[in-house]
Amino acid sequence: MADVPLPGGAPGHLGPDGMGSLGAVNQSEAGLSTSAQTTLARLLGLGPSTRPELAVAGSLSKQTVSLAVAELGRAGLVRGIGRIQGEMGRTAQVFAISERSGWMLGLDVGGTHVHAVAVSLDGSLLQEERSDVSERLALHSRNLTAKAIKIARGLRESLRSDHGEIRAAAVALPFAVPSRTQADQVWGRLFSHEALADLTQGLVTEHRGPVLFENNVNCAALAEGAYGGARGHANYIYLQIGVGIGAAIVTDGRLVRGAAGAAGEVAR
Repeated sequence: MADVPLPGGAPGHLGPDGMGSLGAVNQSEAGLSTSAQTTLARLLGLGPSTRPELAVAGSLSKQTVSLAVAELGRAGLVRGIGRIQGEMGRTAQVFAISERSGWMLGLDVGGTHVHAVAVSLDGSLLQEERSDVSERLALHSRNLTAKAIKIARGLRESLRSDHGEIRAAAVALPFAVPSRTQADQVWGRLFSHEALADLTQGLVTEHRGPVLFENNVNCAALAEGAYGGARGHANYIYLQIGVGIGAAIVTDGRLVRGAAGAAGEVAR
């Protein structure tokens, strides 16, 4: 994930170059130790686990995992959910991601709709909302970005009491997301400075985590690799036919973005 210079000084990031999580927890900002980061990642991958299981999965000592779990517990990310009995008769405590550990926001911002989903850190769907626009709005419209911010704010108010705060926000955009060196010239041409600054600042105001940007077809391709028809495949091409025609290329499990972020843009 790379920093993107956005208009108005608003912070933002490019989407990930490879497959996998968009970054459920901004671990460096959360101040987690390396062992806690490793333990959290293994817990997200394995699901409810004991300390010995996490130690094996993370190649860590049991003592290190115990300290990491305690750290994650203090941060509100992990909780104990019970105990199981092993073959030798000893019991071990089982840990899971806390229900109030936070959640992730996904926004698909297009010319005809705003589609939002909220998922927990383990990927479970919490809430979904879609708002179609009455007429096709140009992407530079500040009305469209205001609608996206309003939906994000509504989800936050609905979920924060039971699930905590937003940990990260990802925004899918219907055009190629440029590289850092090309961002200044491309943002202004495809998305007005005012509208993009409004959207980014609005999301940053709602939470302290990262805001990620990526092309919508690239996002769909990564989702297919993680949850859909391309799951288990390291090399594939995703073709999307809708208002326009777009494609995304994944090679060796990593998204091919191209020099200008436009790899796979077969038609406009």
